[in-house]
Amino acid sequence: IYSGLYLLFFLLAHTSAVQIGRYISALDTNFYFASIVLLDHSSRLFFIPYYTLGILAFFAHIGTGLRWYLPQQYQKPLIWGLLGLGLIVALSIIALFSGWVYDVPRLAEYEKSLLF
Repeated sequence: IYSGLYLLFFLLAHTSAVQIGRYISALDTNFYFASIVLLDHSSRLFFIPYYTLGILAFFAHIGTGLRWYLPQQYQKPLIWGLLGLGLIVALSIIALFSGWVYDVPRLAEYEKSLLF
């Protein structure tokens, strides 16, 4: 239930931000739109946990749905395995979007869209 509730919050907030960025701020909601919040130090403190929990909630929600189709002895390993995979995916996305893997330019048009 908790993973579904956080997933609902994450998807509503995420799609709202993209729609506001695209239709109100007239920005191209591409890689740079998503990465600017992870390049800015003050907003990074909010968005790293926000994205990590959103991705973990997705994998947890998939795992809890799949457990109904598995024997009892495979349910916990499936959920823990999916959470581990989710953590790897989340950290990979954060590393790529934060510029830890390669230099991500801070484009001026996206800088002014920061709300923090």
